[in-house]
Amino acid sequence: MVRNHQHEWRPLDDQQPIFEDGAVVFYEECNFVEVHGSYHSERLDEVFYDEGEQCDETRTIRLDLVRFEGEVEKEFEDNVNGYIIHHSDEIEDEIETALLKIEYAMRENKGEVLEIDPHDRVIVEYEGIRAVYER
Repeated sequence: MVRNHQHEWRPLDDQQPIFEDGAVVFYEECNFVEVHGSYHSERLDEVFYDEGEQCDETRTIRLDLVRFEGEVEKEFEDNVNGYIIHHSDEIEDEIETALLKIEYAMRENKGEVLEIDPHDRVIVEYEGIRAVYER
């Protein structure tokens, strides 16, 4: 078992953020590894470490869609688990269409990431639709 430690979070190596259900989700893992000792190789001029256990904790970070910019400029009055309320049916359909376009484009690597900070905000764009996700 790994001793008590401060988690050292980093993105999973092969994991891109996932865009679905009106949110973007990031996966992170703890990078902490116990070091039992080290030695220096004179010949290679390099330090080598004896590693022990490593932490296997993971976590997710979720940022929710807060607004669209561009073709569909709508600020959500309320967004509960991806269900948009307090809008007319026509506006809701427009928002749903824009959301599906963005999510599809990001899954297929067709959209453009304009800003990405897993702990604050993500802004992506596809075909004139810009989606802003925040914590």
